[in-house]
Amino acid sequence: MLLCRRLHGLPPQFVVSAAVRSALASKKGVVALESTVITHGLPYPQNLETAKLLEDTVRSEGSEPATIALFDGRIHIGLSNEQLARIAESEEAVKVSRRDIAYALNKGVVGGTTVAATMYLAHMAGIRVFATGALDISADLIELMRTPVTVVCAGVKSILDIPKTVEFLETHSVNCIVFGKRNVFPGFFTQETQARAQYCTEDLNEVVRNIEMSENLRLEAGTILACPIPDELQGDGQIIENAIQVALDEAK
Repeated sequence: MLLCRRLHGLPPQFVVSAAVRSALASKKGVVALESTVITHGLPYPQNLETAKLLEDTVRSEGSEPATIALFDGRIHIGLSNEQLARIAESEEAVKVSRRDIAYALNKGVVGGTTVAATMYLAHMAGIRVFATGALDISADLIELMRTPVTVVCAGVKSILDIPKTVEFLETHSVNCIVFGKRNVFPGFFTQETQARAQYCTEDLNEVVRNIEMSENLRLEAGTILACPIPDELQGDGQIIENAIQVALDEAK
């Protein structure tokens, strides 16, 4: 009932797809997905292929994907294949963080939502979980401090100072959980970094209980569920990580 009131009470700029509405109403899992990876992260047609693969992956686990994007002066929560293709092909799409939402809507442009914007809009629509690649030093971190959405990711981008980033998050009451055997924060391309997380677990039910307790207590901060890169990809990830470190050293 509360969720129905939330959906009906959304501003008129929101367009929630029928599939997402149905999933939320039936209490089926819904996973928000950002769209900057489509508009700015990859070239066409790889961006469209990746977007469809991400959505198919969510569906294969029994949940409904809700890719979020802006176009035609509306906030779209859940996209059709035609809409995915439209934003993937757009050559004039803009990157939209939380601060840019109003401007992008007024201009009617195609907007790819960042982590911060996706978190905020997902929360408004009653979506509790958001999956992305990795976190950045940006408004993303600030949004995690004030928006109670669980962000499933592969850690923090390797080009950043990961220990300081994790320290910042924990200082600002963002719950950081590693989904694995060790409480070592992953680094996107690698399973472990020098940063330590407060908690780790391999029990998904424990993660759910932690999230629900945070919501019940109205802690009003996000939760990061950091999932290390799979073992079979660790080798390639280490090659990329080594190349990044060489480039950073040369840039100093």
